[in-house]
Amino acid sequence: MVDLGGMSRPSFYRFDAENSPKLDRDMDLRDAIQRIALKWPSYGRPRITAELKRQGRKGGTESGAADHARG
Repeated sequence: MVDLGGMSRPSFYRFDAENSPKLDRDMDLRDAIQRIALKWPSYGRPRITAELKRQGRKGGTESGAADHARG
């Protein structure tokens, strides 16, 4: 494939779309969880989940959202 395209092997793999870094959809949720956990270190999963809901964020125990706080 590289010979047919006339490009070097490193260039082929450098711009491979399948191996490109993927965006993390839960990054903002994890950020919010980390902020809550740092602000209130004694909060566990139930309190973090409740605080996320108070902030209007979607995510609860069914999605495992608050489990990121201690992981």
